[in-house]
Amino acid sequence: MTAGQPVKYTPDKLWDKFVEYKESQQGHTKKVYNKKTQEVYDLEYDKPILLTGFCVYAGIHRDTLNSYKNEHDEYSDVIKKIYAECELDLLENALTFERHAGFSEHILNNAHGYTKEIKQDITLGGGVIILPEMPPRTD
Repeated sequence: MTAGQPVKYTPDKLWDKFVEYKESQQGHTKKVYNKKTQEVYDLEYDKPILLTGFCVYAGIHRDTLNSYKNEHDEYSDVIKKIYAECELDLLENALTFERHAGFSEHILNNAHGYTKEIKQDITLGGGVIILPEMPPRTD
């Protein structure tokens, strides 16, 4: 381990804290005003599972989480699992319209390495450019 501030969580305790965070995001209620009926009603919802939200909940900076992952092998798997859980929550809720797709896209691009760009690998083989097969256009 490198010198500096001591780690706040062991890998197991970090995972336990993440599970606790996920549970804390469920079962919230907010008041919603319906303009047409002029009534206020309770809307139950689950908050999104986000890396930033987890870091705030755990009392650590996101850079600390990333340094744990990159500098301490024993944290690598648990932090990858945390990233995957956050990513899955965003994807599932965007696909089922539970969350705003634009918001989910922004987070997926910035925190999980997704991109809007369509990339194409070009392989040179014997001086000939070979392009992977592209799906047919439907327009």
